[in-house]
Amino acid sequence: MSIPGELERARQLILAAKEEAAKDILLSVLPEVEREDRDDLALEVFALLGELYLNRTAYDGTEECVRRIEDCLAAYADAAP
Repeated sequence: MSIPGELERARQLILAAKEEAAKDILLSVLPEVEREDRDDLALEVFALLGELYLNRTAYDGTEECVRRIEDCLAAYADAAP
């Protein structure tokens, strides 16, 4: 399945309260997202993971996702003219 398809499947699992399965999918697609250098998809993965961790009150995981999102966005802020 494609990365966007896997992200959609993870979204559906989160809505169905199957967080562990969703987390497994998100963590499994992350290496492929990084190999393809797709920051847009990486941001989506981190946002979904952050939401999942926040819903589970796993605040350390949520904070890590926010840091990863900020790191990704900082690369573009530094490149701005």
